[in-house]
Formats: sequence, C-alpha cells, structure tokens
Amino acid sequence: IYNSAIILGDVSIGKNSWIGPNCALDGTGGLKIGEFCSISTGVQIVTHDTLKWALSGGKAPKEVAAVEVGDRCYLGSYAVITKGVKIGNKSVIAAGAVVTRDVPPNTIVGGIPAKEIGSVSINKNNEVILDYKSHKED
Repeated sequence: IYNSAIILGDVSIGKNSWIGPNCALDGTGGLKIGEFCSISTGVQIVTHDTLKWALSGGKAPKEVAAVEVGDRCYLGSYAVITKGVKIGNKSVIAAGAVVTRDVPPNTIVGGIPAKEIGSVSINKNNEVILDYKSHKED
C-alpha cells in the first residue's frame, strides 16, 4: 500500500494485493478486496454517497452499500467504483472507467458508465488471454 493512498472505514485487503499511489478506498459501508489484485494509481472506491442528502438539504440520509472486488482483479488508473458494486474474480476495469453496476467474473469493462468490452481467460499454459473481440453492444 503506497503511503499516499487513503484508506477509511472497514476495509479488508487480501494477501498479495497491491494498492497504488493516490488511491482512495472508502470503507464507510464496507469494502473487501480479494487476493492478487492490482489497484492502480488514483483508483477511487466509494461505499457511500451524499447526493440525496445534499439535494434534500440534509433531510435524506447518505446512502451506504458495501463494495466487493474479487480475487485476481486489475483496476486501471483513475477508475471509479461506486457504492454497492461487486466485481467478479479475474476481471479487468479499464483506466478511467466509472463502474456503477456489478461486473461478472472474467469480464473486461470500460467507459463511462462502464460497459462490457471483452473477456478474460487463462489457457492450459497459464497464459492470460484478453479478448476484446467478444464484447457486447448495449
């Protein structure tokens, strides 16, 4: 964990995971990061938001929901993961993506909001294969 990373609240980080510089990990609502994850520079993971609180002049409460990042995930630089999202094992989050909904295992997502753009597989020789050709159009 880089010394410039900010970690607040209830955050659990699995063994052999790496947290890069200038990351902000908000565990207000609970945050679990699996094993062998790479959380790149500037990634923001939030487990709460105060949108409705601000718009209501403080009458509505802040919203809180846990975030889970599975094992063997890669989160690219400056990606944002919003409250309540679950990222499946062996998934890739592209740099700059804003993830607002769950990501299935073995999936590559990118964009704002993040959408599926490919898949991840590992062959019998333990080579990682990133297939961007199999993406789905919404």
